[in-house]
Amino acid sequence: MVDRIAAGTEFVATIFLGDVRVCSNVPSPGGQPVLGTALDPQAAYSVLTRKQPYFGRVFVSGTGYLAAYAPMY
Repeated sequence: MVDRIAAGTEFVATIFLGDVRVCSNVPSPGGQPVLGTALDPQAAYSVLTRKQPYFGRVFVSGTGYLAAYAPMY
C-alpha cells in the first residue's frame, strides 16, 4: 500500500497505528528497523491530539526528512 501511495515520486510513505509505524517504505539506514518506531512527538501532538496536519522536519532512525503527516479518518 505505501508503495502505491508513493508510486511515481521520490517520496516515502508510512502508516501509523496511533504513534507507531506499522507499514513503511522508509529505507532502513544501517539496518535499523523503522517499523515499530514512534512518530515524532511534535507531529504526534499535531496529528493525534489536535487532529491537524503536520509539516516539518523529523528524524526517522537517525535520518532527517522533510515530512507531512495528516490524520486518516
